[in-house]
Amino acid sequence: MSKRELIKRLMNGENTERTGFWLGNPHPETWPVLHAYFNTSTEEELRQKLNDDIRWICPQFYDDVYQDPQGREMFDAGLDREKHAKPPLANCSTLAELEAFTWPNPEYLNFDTCIRDLNNAGDVYRLSGFWCCFFHNVSDLFGMENYS
Repeated sequence: MSKRELIKRLMNGENTERTGFWLGNPHPETWPVLHAYFNTSTEEELRQKLNDDIRWICPQFYDDVYQDPQGREMFDAGLDREKHAKPPLANCSTLAELEAFTWPNPEYLNFDTCIRDLNNAGDVYRLSGFWCCFFHNVSDLFGMENYS
């Protein structure tokens, strides 16, 4: 049974010959510790050594997914942990102010690299799609004080 089939069966509540394993998304500072302990040098090498059944392949992990001609990030004016202290829409009180915000343009999205990696991930179960932390996004844009 492939790793992909194993995870599908587990999610369906079916019996399997073993449990599934997912390393998850370790904090960046953890990778060197893991590599030193397991004698690996890449994330994929470590996942293979641990028999990881899942890969988290999401567009936001790719630098080329949002290709704004002016070089802006998808939410350049906000939605950044470093900018929490200055929410760009905290004092917004009119529709015109909201419409004037530089919203991401879906025409600048390019999923080619992410789709390539999804297609080439092998027999593992793939988790993908944009992380939709919309509650965090609202807080980043409007400020926690205006979050109710």
